[in-house]
Amino acid sequence: TPHGFKSMTGHTTAEGTRRYRDRMIKAGLAAGNFRQGIGGLALSSIGLGTYLGGSDARTDSLYLESTKQAILGGCNVLDTAINYRCQRSERVIGQALHDLMQRGEIRRDEVLIATKGGYIPYDGTPPRDPDAYMQETFVMPGIMVSSDVVADCHCLAPSYLRHQLDRSLENLGLTCVDIYYLHNPEAQLDALSSEQFLGRMRAAFEVLESAAAGGKLRLSLDAMGQTDGAAPVFYYLTATIVPVALGAQVKFNPTWGISGDVKFADGDTQYFIGRFQRVGADGVGGGAAPHA
Repeated sequence: TPHGFKSMTGHTTAEGTRRYRDRMIKAGLAAGNFRQGIGGLALSSIGLGTYLGGSDARTDSLYLESTKQAILGGCNVLDTAINYRCQRSERVIGQALHDLMQRGEIRRDEVLIATKGGYIPYDGTPPRDPDAYMQETFVMPGIMVSSDVVADCHCLAPSYLRHQLDRSLENLGLTCVDIYYLHNPEAQLDALSSEQFLGRMRAAFEVLESAAAGGKLRLSLDAMGQTDGAAPVFYYLTATIVPVALGAQVKFNPTWGISGDVKFADGDTQYFIGRFQRVGADGVGGGAAPHA
């Protein structure tokens, strides 16, 4: 890893997050701080975001201490993305987790780690020539081709997403991330037809399914009343923008098993949370995920 320590194994669990919740409540934290998440996870009502700030050592230091204090103070939901602060935010979270685990103050299964892929990240600091950086870092090694990129900054190509997930795991010092988001996939809509967009989304989710099967990402969900010891249910949620009337039912290709309901509006833009169900070769799905 970039940190020089061995990657931390494991993932968030209902047992671990409940242990964390009980310890925090015993220390005086209000019980109402925690909510029961999907799969029985006990998650803090406030999560730590890591988007803003400079790409410099001073900001890293501030983030490191803030992340540790947040976890020790009752926040067990950490959100980041590979492009946040030129990959520095992921690396700081990894260092904070390692430091606290080394001191025995938390365990890996007590904290939920979410990250994202899609936007092209810089490495440490913004490059002087962004186009040359993209060519040298991603195009020339064969990780992507230029036609995969939208708006000079966004890519959902399968080979690129596989590379980005592996890089995020290295940055975080983890063998498995709990949630992996496709980061603002609607950024592709301005450049693609609906058919092209859905094709890229399908290919992207197949990458995530393969990664989940390989243990690199895991959202273990008790959607069917299963216990933690049962085979996990994997599904993936994404927020996407669609031009529909508020309250309308959103329907995509039924053979892909995708549907969703409009949840809220922001001005003239309607958003929905999509439900993604893997459909086998025989066209029969494996159990739809519940609405988010």
